[in-house]
Amino acid sequence: MITTLGLVAALLTTGAWIPQVRKTLHTRSAHDFSWAWMVAFGSGVATWAVYGVLREDVVIVGANVVTAALLVAIAGVKLGERRGRAMVPGDAQPDRLQGDLPPA
Repeated sequence: MITTLGLVAALLTTGAWIPQVRKTLHTRSAHDFSWAWMVAFGSGVATWAVYGVLREDVVIVGANVVTAALLVAIAGVKLGERRGRAMVPGDAQPDRLQGDLPPA
């Protein structure tokens, strides 16, 4: 019963990130995410994952590893913005941002 409750909580809280990550990848914009927040949140997720390992709780570990992967996807887009282009994991060539001048 307790494990089931933890699994439901993990699916809900981790799954809540999926629409945001999809939107970030689709728009190629992570402008609204601050680096300070991403570092703080990522540190918390990593700490929860370590806690899960120490408790030998696969639900806590799994949820936080998935959440960390989603955060990495957002960070990849944000890094691309910082460099002046949108980068999405898996793209061979970064797309030009709207407003860029066409090549001469």
